[in-house]
Amino acid sequence: LGAKVAVADAYKKDDDDAACAPGQLLTHYAPRLPAALATVASDAAADDAKSDAYLGACVVVDFHGRLAALEKPALAYRDLSKTGDAAEAAAALFETLRWAEAVPDAKNVFLADLSEERASAGLVAGVADRIFRAASGNLIEIPRRGVLG
Repeated sequence: LGAKVAVADAYKKDDDDAACAPGQLLTHYAPRLPAALATVASDAAADDAKSDAYLGACVVVDFHGRLAALEKPALAYRDLSKTGDAAEAAAALFETLRWAEAVPDAKNVFLADLSEERASAGLVAGVADRIFRAASGNLIEIPRRGVLG
């Protein structure tokens, strides 16, 4: 696929650190499939056919169309809020994560990366934090030809 994958350190804890409650664990919202925060990057040399084959086994959970370029090649796609409404996304998130892990033949779940919104005020920050936890801090950049970056 040629995608860049990394793990964010923002919520990693030493083995000696103990969480006070399950909701504090990095993996609290994680689906039962490998998950990652995804971004789409414009790359004129990207092999879309190769990434399409890979995406054919992936579920994409989007927010406000950030991953719309992945809708067609993905095995399954759902947008938490096409209009960017944080309340709508918050209400749909848990059920959408359970839906994503139940999609037959799915191998991975890619979630829209809202990392920049985690520092903002309001409901969108909470949605961003829950999405970050669902991805367990994993990051992936998916190169695509003809996508505005």
